[in-house]
Amino acid sequence: MEDSFPCAAPGCESTGSKLCSRCGKAAYCSAECQRKDWKVHKLQCQKAETPENRISDHLAKGQLFSAQEALQQLEKPNARLAAELEEKLKLGILSEVIADRLSLQPARYGLGYVAAKDLSAGDPLLFDTAFCSAPMDGDQEFYCTIAEKSIRKGHADRRASARSWSAGVRRMQSIDRVLRRNRLHYT
Repeated sequence: MEDSFPCAAPGCESTGSKLCSRCGKAAYCSAECQRKDWKVHKLQCQKAETPENRISDHLAKGQLFSAQEALQQLEKPNARLAAELEEKLKLGILSEVIADRLSLQPARYGLGYVAAKDLSAGDPLLFDTAFCSAPMDGDQEFYCTIAEKSIRKGHADRRASARSWSAGVRRMQSIDRVLRRNRLHYT
């Protein structure tokens, strides 16, 4: 049985069973009443704090590790969010420093990743979809394989300039040095 509330649109005496999808507080009897009330309602409408909304925010920011962790903690699986996460993972172009354990600092040859907190063996540091999607066996270095895979998938526009591609390579090499120096491995 659906809950019914008085319709929030001014002048409407019907009961509303459709809640505002953003805040979940205002009820409407029809889409027409919702449109009529939107100019007033939007001033007080706040996005509801739900686990699904937090996951959507993580996905929008490219924080795939955080989104994946939160998605696994949901009581009921969400197929739409899982599919969106899978699509972003397949792109192979997003990365996230986990729990602010690394920070980008000036180094001798530009910028480099430095441990921002005390690290322990086994701590995940970086979630990079390129590492997840590039085979490590073969003659080429992993960053060459990643770039070729990206180009084959038709995402050459995402690594448009040679400058941004080489910056990505330097970033990956820098992360690799930090991990090797701390005797840690990619997760």
